[in-house]
Amino acid sequence: MSVATASSPNYDVPRPSAESTLRLECWYHGMVTRVHAESLVRSEGDFLVRDSISSKGDFVLTVFWKGRAIHFQINRIPSSSSSSGFLFQFEDEQFENVSDLISFYQSHRRAVTLTSGCIISNPVSKCAFVNDSEPCKEIEQNYAKMFFPQAVRNGIDRCLSQQVLLNQACKFLNRASSASNVNLITTSATSPKQHMTLSALLNRPLPIPERSPVQEDQSEYCEMDYDSMETLKTPTGNDDNDVLDASTSSLVRRLEHSSLTSLNSVKNVPLGSSPISQSCQDVSKRASKLHWRLPRTDSAPSLPARKPSLPVRDSGCVPDSSDYDQPRPSSYSTDQPTLIDAVRYRSSLIDTENRPQTKELVDKFRALLLKQTPEKCASLITSEDCRLLRFTSPKTVSHGVRQCNGMALLLLPQGSSMRADLIERSRSLQFLCALSILNGDRSERCAVLSVWIHVAYELVKTFGNAFSYLTIMSALRSKAIASVSTLWADLEADVSAKFHLELLSWLNELNESGTLPMKACKVTIIPCVQPLLDLLSSSPSSAFLNTSSLSAQIESLWKWLEMGREWALNADRFQQAAIEICAQITMSDFENFLSTEFSLRFLFGAKGCSTDAKLRYEKLTALVNALAEKARISE
Repeated sequence: MSVATASSPNYDVPRPSAESTLRLECWYHGMVTRVHAESLVRSEGDFLVRDSISSKGDFVLTVFWKGRAIHFQINRIPSSSSSSGFLFQFEDEQFENVSDLISFYQSHRRAVTLTSGCIISNPVSKCAFVNDSEPCKEIEQNYAKMFFPQAVRNGIDRCLSQQVLLNQACKFLNRASSASNVNLITTSATSPKQHMTLSALLNRPLPIPERSPVQEDQSEYCEMDYDSMETLKTPTGNDDNDVLDASTSSLVRRLEHSSLTSLNSVKNVPLGSSPISQSCQDVSKRASKLHWRLPRTDSAPSLPARKPSLPVRDSGCVPDSSDYDQPRPSSYSTDQPTLIDAVRYRSSLIDTENRPQTKELVDKFRALLLKQTPEKCASLITSEDCRLLRFTSPKTVSHGVRQCNGMALLLLPQGSSMRADLIERSRSLQFLCALSILNGDRSERCAVLSVWIHVAYELVKTFGNAFSYLTIMSALRSKAIASVSTLWADLEADVSAKFHLELLSWLNELNESGTLPMKACKVTIIPCVQPLLDLLSSSPSSAFLNTSSLSAQIESLWKWLEMGREWALNADRFQQAAIEICAQITMSDFENFLSTEFSLRFLFGAKGCSTDAKLRYEKLTALVNALAEKARISE
């Protein structure tokens, strides 16, 4: 066997080189500029690999991560153990070729660098149309200040790194221009090729497409508008690199200098000329202008057979059948309207066009409050709370749409109207309690205060209503009520003990844990939702948060959100218990003197109910303070 025969390659099992394997990858785009690579990656995780313009033979990974395009240098390390003579890596793992390196990081979702945390997931295919008709202009745009320093105002001398980049860019331009000219001459001078044998075809290397010069490539540099180019910063130190070195530890600092501003030129392109928005016909037309020519034989290959068209649908199908699924309506109702209508409220207890807080109206309310038992008053309050929480509404309405109760909508946007109703309910009941106590003489004030203390006790013990219990306790512990010393001095001993020993201790535990103690009530029908109402309102405060530190505020915020989620999950259980309680109450809503509409008409009158809520309650606060001052003076 001759030496030539022994050393001849085995064409039966061809082994493609690492370079040819890389060219087959869909994410490899070859010699594209930094500006163009940034315009191709648009979604989180999009990536591509391109040739480095500033360092011949190296590769750059371009990734869209956290709203910006980031460039990573693929480190090429000489190695005698590798078949290609090099090993490729980012930080840790090394591979013999770039294809294995990218496949590893994509399949294992490994961060390219620890500092950036960048993960590649969506390869940008090179089948997406790339405008290569003007490569010279893009290179000129990147190196405009190096080619024409006189065109830059207040220009400075080029440093060594700039001169190196300039030389490499000029070589690339000259090589591309000379190759195009030589190819044009040789192609026109040669005669048609003859048919080649099989062995000759196997020995022949893969053809490299060469582009014929077009008119756009021959434009002079002076015809370009350099004023419209982006303002380039003067490279200093290590910031003149075209890409980020993935092996350096200063990646976070250098990420701030990575270029995304060069996309300004892409934003100005019309939508119809975008590569993604082009149709197949537009792509074929534009591709015909590129003048790509491949060596071929005399026999032109035949076009592939057209695929058979899809079968026509049978006309006997159901007329209203569709290729798409019909949208299903939501099985849950949207935001429900408010249930409070004080303007159109009618009751025998109050006049149609009443004025706020008249002496006759105050005396009537005090008589109704003292006439009913504390348990009856607590039941009326609980019945109104259940109505506003939509506990008494039917579970289903027409068309099978489910009507959720207010507890299930407590944390959702659909519950905004319900939350507004509960805020109005809490404010009006609190001021109703305070004003009913401060109006009247000394004996009347003490009697009304005693009734409200018993009502608060029954709200917890009998009905498990933490919502209104907290509202009434807020009124009883307000500065206006607490400042009148004769109120508490004239209280009976057992009533005072019930307030200080039981009600206050329950209140402290409610503020800490968010739930009523088990010794106070076995079942809670209406939980304490005031913290969530405040946090989800348009003007939240920190009244229900631990303000000792920032971490304590966050912990208390999460505590209330977790409790709200637990209440929403048990919304049906709350509703079932509320229905059983409300079934025992016989008084109608129009005869309920502790309803929200009655409270609003009592406090603001028929005309004042529709005014701005903030102004209304500011005036009420001033009135309560004035009545408290009057009570202190009368002592």
